[in-house]
Amino acid sequence: MTGSITPYLLAVCANLCFGTASISFSRFAISHSASWINQLKVSIAFVCFLIAFFFFEHYAALSFSGNAYLLSSGFIGLCVGDLFLFRALAKLGPARTLVLYSFQPFLLAGYGYLFLGQTLSNQQVFAIFCMIGCVLTFVWERNRIHGKFEFFAFFTAFLGIFFDAIGVMLSRQAYEGSPALGTFKVNATRALGALIGFFLIRPSSFLRLFR
Repeated sequence: MTGSITPYLLAVCANLCFGTASISFSRFAISHSASWINQLKVSIAFVCFLIAFFFFEHYAALSFSGNAYLLSSGFIGLCVGDLFLFRALAKLGPARTLVLYSFQPFLLAGYGYLFLGQTLSNQQVFAIFCMIGCVLTFVWERNRIHGKFEFFAFFTAFLGIFFDAIGVMLSRQAYEGSPALGTFKVNATRALGALIGFFLIRPSSFLRLFR
């Protein structure tokens, strides 16, 4: 398989995994809370990625800026961003919330153009605007069903997607400085950044996590 196809397949698999998991995230965000399911998800992920790192990857030194990028990525994307995202999942449901992700490629494309010298083809721009059109259709459809425009719920979803995109950008910056970074190390460091964020925001939340 050519190297040019592999990243696209990995991205599709990542989105399929997150899309499937969003069904459970929505259910627990409703039955418990968005902050509870977010913190539980990150705590389990940190332990699993840490174990995987010790078994499957070798330690590689990372610069201070690289660690700062990854920790900030975890705090902004996994802690703050996913908190907004899970609140939107509880309010809008997984289908409508995930459709709003059509805005994320637009944000990442702007980042790639400004900081990485990347460009978009006309076909890619057309695809992004088609997805945005799908978002507007979902918003209009929900407005017809409920008789009101749930601006706050959609705005919450967009905030989650915006902060998640910033987290992706920061992770990309870490890879720019260290292209050989291992996947498990990156995800464990991001999860640690999110856990630090949870502790700084509300230290007592860890006491209620597994009750």
